[in-house]
Amino acid sequence: MAYQNETILQAGFITLVSINAGDTKTAVGVAILAGLGFENAEATNKVMNMAENGYGVLTNYRFIFSADKAYKKLAAGQPFTLDESTVKAGLMLPDFISITQGKQGFSPLLIMETTAGTFKFAFMKKAVCDTWEAALHQATGK
Repeated sequence: MAYQNETILQAGFITLVSINAGDTKTAVGVAILAGLGFENAEATNKVMNMAENGYGVLTNYRFIFSADKAYKKLAAGQPFTLDESTVKAGLMLPDFISITQGKQGFSPLLIMETTAGTFKFAFMKKAVCDTWEAALHQATGK
């Protein structure tokens, strides 16, 4: 994965709360589930609920969910390295189908429907969720 020529559009702390990998027979679905630590990803085809804290990075090419604090280096324009060991989910912008908001309890959710499945991210404040939603709509044109 080449990250060097990408421009950061949005970055910050987010929590992945749910993933529905859809058709995990696709290479992307299997790779995302494997990246999240699901050993037998090909046999999995259901919604998985979790609470995985990390950092979201939106670039001009993809949305990345990472447990690494590298987004701070990206925002400051410093050299950085993101690889398979730090990236939990990397979704290419053309693969986005829709971006909507929902709720889980009192937490606002950002729901990203992609060709690889549906991802739900929770935020502490609705204003932060609104900012992410607007940035994703602008980047994807959806």
